[in-house]
Amino acid sequence: MPLEFRQIPEATIDAVEEPSLRALFDHWQRIRGSRTVPLRANFDPLDVPLLLKDLFLVEVHGREPPWRFRYRVAGTGISKFVGQDYTGRFVDEIFPPPARSIVEEFYSAPVRLRMPVYSSSRLIVPWSQVSKRVSRLVVPLSLAGQSVDMLLSGQHYDQAAGARTKRDFLKDYELENIFAVRPY
Repeated sequence: MPLEFRQIPEATIDAVEEPSLRALFDHWQRIRGSRTVPLRANFDPLDVPLLLKDLFLVEVHGREPPWRFRYRVAGTGISKFVGQDYTGRFVDEIFPPPARSIVEEFYSAPVRLRMPVYSSSRLIVPWSQVSKRVSRLVVPLSLAGQSVDMLLSGQHYDQAAGARTKRDFLKDYELENIFAVRPY
């Protein structure tokens, strides 16, 4: 089901339960200062140690939609979870339809809104076929201070395993909850 991100709801950081994602938001706020979007150069992954293994750094290709998204870095926790390393690959090289359009639309939201965006979903751990809840916060970054040309995504995996299932991780992808997080 396609998502219309121009009309996604907004919330405060209080709506995000995961401490590691709240820490990412707080750090993003600190490095943002008076800018709408902080500079990529001001972000140091070591400043969010709770998330270090569960971070994506995503390049935004194109000046206007439709953008293309390339994983510059994928944390080791993410690679272990999905069973492959996304580093250096584009979203459209990894995800088949309809998951591809959901991921692309989700990554488009913080570019378009110039705000962090949170989502959660149930995903299938490929190597075990066990369902887990995955929450993510994607914050926009800028290389030169003008446009959003990088995204930083922190992931949180609910350790409580769900039921075994035969759903395909890359095809049966949907978001349960999504909202933009208002900066202070």
